[in-house]
Amino acid sequence: MTKPARCLSVIGTMLVFFLHAAPAQAANRTWVSSTGDDANPCSRTTPCRTLAEALSKTSPRGEINILDSGGFGTVIITQSVSIVAPGVEAGILAQVDGIVIDTSANDSVTLRGLDIKGKLGSNDAAGIHFIGGNALYVQKCLISDFGGLGAHGILFTPRTSTGKLYVQDTLLSANFTGILIHPSDSGGAFVMLTRVQAEGNSSGILANTQPSFGSGITMTVRDSVVAGISSVGSSVGIGATTDPLVKGPSHPPIQITIDHSTIANYATGVSSIGLFSTVSISASTITGNATGVAGIGKLHIYTNNVIEGNGDDPMTGL
Repeated sequence: MTKPARCLSVIGTMLVFFLHAAPAQAANRTWVSSTGDDANPCSRTTPCRTLAEALSKTSPRGEINILDSGGFGTVIITQSVSIVAPGVEAGILAQVDGIVIDTSANDSVTLRGLDIKGKLGSNDAAGIHFIGGNALYVQKCLISDFGGLGAHGILFTPRTSTGKLYVQDTLLSANFTGILIHPSDSGGAFVMLTRVQAEGNSSGILANTQPSFGSGITMTVRDSVVAGISSVGSSVGIGATTDPLVKGPSHPPIQITIDHSTIANYATGVSSIGLFSTVSISASTITGNATGVAGIGKLHIYTNNVIEGNGDDPMTGL
């Protein structure tokens, strides 16, 4: 072999080596399938099997598409991404948190069309647990059976800045708490719930803050149904709780607005506890609860509500 030929052969061998050694480049759009394989590149024709693997091959602000019905595993999200499942049953079965979102302050995550289900004994777990990031969008999802003690359908605990939660056209059922908003550290929360069905949960939608922690919670519940499993016990349909013993200015406030919604079949339909809790109710129906509306916080109840069929209606006079 001549010298130039030997050089070309060496160069060709090196190119083949580097091509095989180089990691696959993340794609803006990836796919998963019940018949996929995590060894695949997650392309449309060669999809991956799990959401976790697809996420590792998806570029920030990219999209993971679910091709067919099946179970696709739990996932921890650390970047902006959309996970969408149009027209299929995209399942996540979990005894721990189904989806954890812990991203940077400017990142946003969209979850659409997912069926997130807890296993028996899923104590202290959540279907979706938001820890950090800018915004979470939950659309057309089913989150159910996180019924163990301290478990939640959606647990929203932003630790820095004001995390934003938007939930639309979503059913939460058979959870210990449907949605719990509870900022930690210096976090705050802006929450918009539209056409949410929280049905058959031990408690429905709760917002809590702690003294000297965070910037507070602003939440709107609109065109939604919050219906419990029993009007006895200590369950609450929609509740705001700040420390009732704190009177100083250091306590982060809670402001909840309930509009065109129904709250039924709880020990307490709507609750406002603490000097820094404010709940406003308009054009809504509160019925079938042991106590319709109660609390030692601020309550603004407009005359266009229907509050009847509760155990304490003569007391409320509403």
